[in-house]
Amino acid sequence: MDDLRIGGVRSRAVRHSQRARDGCAGPDLHRGLFQRPHRPDQRHHRPGWVSFGATGSGTGQFNHPGKIAVDNLGRIYVTDTYNYRVVRIDDMTGAGWTAYGHSGSGTGTFNQPSGIAVSSTYQIYVTDPYVGEIIRFDDMTGSNWTTFGSTGTGVGQYSFPVDIMLDNSGHMIVTDRSQGVIQSGLMSTAGWSLYPMPAANPQSCYVSGSQVYIVDQSNGQLTRINSIGGSGKLTFGTDGTGTDQFHDPSGVIVR
Repeated sequence: MDDLRIGGVRSRAVRHSQRARDGCAGPDLHRGLFQRPHRPDQRHHRPGWVSFGATGSGTGQFNHPGKIAVDNLGRIYVTDTYNYRVVRIDDMTGAGWTAYGHSGSGTGTFNQPSGIAVSSTYQIYVTDPYVGEIIRFDDMTGSNWTTFGSTGTGVGQYSFPVDIMLDNSGHMIVTDRSQGVIQSGLMSTAGWSLYPMPAANPQSCYVSGSQVYIVDQSNGQLTRINSIGGSGKLTFGTDGTGTDQFHDPSGVIVR
């Protein structure tokens, strides 16, 4: 059985987990903290519990941290939403703090960065929901800044892209909160395909092999599909606070 960790609630009862490829780490949006339990199922006893960050706009501070990703070197990338930047740290001590971006329009600016993914060659992909864009740059200096997409519901458009994953076949998998999950080529419309979720509020996704796990925040539900066409669809959970229920889930990882 897959070991699922569902953003706010783990299937074996852990809270406050935002999606990361490597461990159960997640942001505390209100306090600007990142937290990583050494043993996630013992959070309340806090053995090996590590927190980093505080609310603010300086070094070591976050203002509404959104999503995180971890690269092949174990470095942690954070979308610092209301500081309009991406932050990279080497580890949970905050060593190697590097920030890039600011508010505005044009190269090097973000409206409200949300989802983030890092490729095997360390290119950084960020979703900017309010302008319907995916942004890619090569490193934390912003080199080769490239944008893709616009606001809308047609091919090459996103209504409100909140999360992004990269699969092993050269695809972007984008969670669009107003449409569903969209698969396409990297920064292109090649193979554009939408898995619609009209009665849902998809908030995050995770790709494991060919399977896509999708968090439906409004309905407290996790959906798994075997392909972007929706084959093999399975759903789990309902909105609530009891067993097999989730309230406002925000992310998922599979280990």
